[in-house]
Amino acid sequence: ETNYKYSSRNNELVFINTKNGEFVRVDFPENSYIKTIQQIKLDSLHVNKVLVIARSTDLNNYKSISWNDSEQVFLFSVDGKQKIQITDDGFFVNAWLVNNYTGCIVVSGNNDTNNNGKLDKHDLPEIVIYDLQILKRVK
Repeated sequence: ETNYKYSSRNNELVFINTKNGEFVRVDFPENSYIKTIQQIKLDSLHVNKVLVIARSTDLNNYKSISWNDSEQVFLFSVDGKQKIQITDDGFFVNAWLVNNYTGCIVVSGNNDTNNNGKLDKHDLPEIVIYDLQILKRVK
């Protein structure tokens, strides 16, 4: 499945099959911001996914997605047909990394535990561990 490429513009992401020209367009809400797109290919673990980090939810209800809103971590199949949201809308991502040996993605951040739509001192730190092989959250 190395025939797929991806591209983003504003609030859309396009997955293109470079062999036949077919494409899948994924639209994010208006004013979304796609920050990171990275392919995770771990041949030994049979993992081939596209990781996307984006601000796509107006968490603080300002009628527009802004820099104060949280980022969400998404996983896509390389053809763009499958989309999984790894972190909840109210999870403020600090950092993430992929463990190439276990096939897990580890995301650290803060959960909006007081549900006020912003990151503040009352929000608890949390670590999300997601297994890329079985496509399930393990912690």
